[in-house]
Amino acid sequence: MTNMRMTLASLLLITVAHVAQAATSPAEFDKSLLPYLQSHCVRCHNAEKQEGEFRIDKLSKNVGTENNPQWLEVMERINSGEMPPKTEAKRPTAAESAQAVEWIAARMREGETARMAARTRVTYNRLTRDEYVNTVRDLIGVEFDAKDPGNFLEDPEWQGFERLGSVLTLSPSNIEKYLAAAEVILNEAYPPEPPPLKKGQTPPEPFGGTKPAVA
Repeated sequence: MTNMRMTLASLLLITVAHVAQAATSPAEFDKSLLPYLQSHCVRCHNAEKQEGEFRIDKLSKNVGTENNPQWLEVMERINSGEMPPKTEAKRPTAAESAQAVEWIAARMREGETARMAARTRVTYNRLTRDEYVNTVRDLIGVEFDAKDPGNFLEDPEWQGFERLGSVLTLSPSNIEKYLAAAEVILNEAYPPEPPPLKKGQTPPEPFGGTKPAVA
């Protein structure tokens, strides 16, 4: 089992490294996108001339990992047909622009995949019993006794501290108790309608009685 886990971990690392490399390959940039930019974009967005105060020649070749807002702007302008402008004598074909847009979009997806794979583990933490009771009371006005036997387990402590996310983990047993508590709380907040009265039966007095208040 240990060897299998190590093998799976190694495969995952190899996959992540491959994705990251694919999203940040300058050689692929030079081959797939640079000719389009040089022919239709760089002339108006370079060191000497910056239409719209925008330079393309200084953007990173690591599309998907660096200068993402700027590359998204380039992709959207090409995709909408705004760039290159229609006044240009030499304009790319629709297929050439579509190929450039698709290449940038693919690098963006690969970069996002690499960032997601490199994230640390996400944990779900629960409220303490007192926090849960206070929240329920503030939201729907029900006083729930979380410390009653059979309700919530005692909150774990770490060196005398209770409200620590690292120890307030959410387990399947916690979820089962939350579901059971929710049913009790909702039944108290919104009691079911009483059964219909039988023939000749007098309805119960409303809460507070029917006598007028004393002046």
